[in-house]
Amino acid sequence: MFAYNYHPQTREYLGIETAQKDPKQPGEYLLPGHATFTAPPEEREEYARIWNGTWEYAEDHRGQTIWKDYDTSAVVDQIGPVPEGWSLERPARKLTRQELTEMIYQEKARIAYGGITIRKDGLDYLFATDQNSISLCAAMRINLTGQPDHTVLAWKVYRDGKPEMLSLTKSEFETVVLRAMTMINAAFQTEGELYERLDSLDEMQYEAFQSEIKAAFQSSNGKSDI
Repeated sequence: MFAYNYHPQTREYLGIETAQKDPKQPGEYLLPGHATFTAPPEEREEYARIWNGTWEYAEDHRGQTIWKDYDTSAVVDQIGPVPEGWSLERPARKLTRQELTEMIYQEKARIAYGGITIRKDGLDYLFATDQNSISLCAAMRINLTGQPDHTVLAWKVYRDGKPEMLSLTKSEFETVVLRAMTMINAAFQTEGELYERLDSLDEMQYEAFQSEIKAAFQSSNGKSDI
């Protein structure tokens, strides 16, 4: 005859032992304290078997980490369901207004200062649009004032990440610069519109707004012949 032990406080199943025969009553067995002759059900993952006159299953997450928010966690040390307001899954970290502001700026900078791709004679070149390069473009346009459209200049561009000088006519140069300025102005305008939109949001809308930022700055830099 076997006896099945349970914990005196939690009443969870602990193990099995052989019951001793009752010397006073032949054919009977002595039942140890905190034990039952009733066998427990099969073990079930993340459940404890509890004796309450009959065996019952109870959720058991002891040793697991639970989360209240992204930064607040605890380790379960009791049998029972996950407390209300807590989760076994770590919630996504909530974005802050400062992070979204920085994201808008970085996306603007990526578009405005990341350069544009131009194609000439079947080859692709990156025409820089950082602030220093645009200042040089403005100075060059002044120098070219009054020059014929077929005037040729050498301008530093990049191919496969390496700098080289590309010959451009005044007309080609103007085309590229105007395209660059249009792209930069559009990026700054989008930045301003997104800052205004952010001012109207509450924290519950920040997560969805992150996708809105990326969509707003979708840019078809593409490749164009000159």
